[in-house]
Amino acid sequence: LAADLLGVNVQFAARETRKQRGGYVSQQWLFDNYIRQYSVKNYDCAARSYLLLLCWIHEYFPSLGRQAESGLDCDVPGTSFPRARRWRYRQGNVKLPEYRPVIDALTPDDVIWRPFQNHRAALPFDLVGMYSGYLRGCTVVPYLPERCIKQFGYVQYIPPPPPPAPTIAVVDSDWIGYDIVVDRIVQPTRPTTYAAKAAADYLSW
Repeated sequence: LAADLLGVNVQFAARETRKQRGGYVSQQWLFDNYIRQYSVKNYDCAARSYLLLLCWIHEYFPSLGRQAESGLDCDVPGTSFPRARRWRYRQGNVKLPEYRPVIDALTPDDVIWRPFQNHRAALPFDLVGMYSGYLRGCTVVPYLPERCIKQFGYVQYIPPPPPPAPTIAVVDSDWIGYDIVVDRIVQPTRPTTYAAKAAADYLSW
């Protein structure tokens, strides 16, 4: 069964069951198999290992998380529901067909994060916000607007790699010529005509 469903060879599975002195496998063996199958993109077998671990957790730690008894009979071999259906999440019984119209009704404004949009009336956009580099306060942090330039109303392009962390003196001197950095960030793009617009090669990247 382990060989068929979990993607391991018969000898490997037999070695583990001999070690466990019966038709059992250890949690560590299941977890290792999950990692192994996932790493070779054998997702069906990885999912089965993961679900077996999840069933064990729900069985022995019933108060963990939000799961609750479903009320389905899962204990009669061959005539009952699969063991995993013994539990359900307490949040509710909303099924996929009920979510579909909600997802279909989403607009770009619902799913594109534009944190500065609501402040434009009080604080108009200034190109100084497009400075790219490191900012220094109590700590030095990277500020790289080109990685999310669509939030500023520009067409998103493939961003360059982040620059190496500079010394504090370099951070201070960079601010003197911030307009040069802004030009470098804005030159490859243009103001967007709709929120999700991106360069042709952006999605394939």
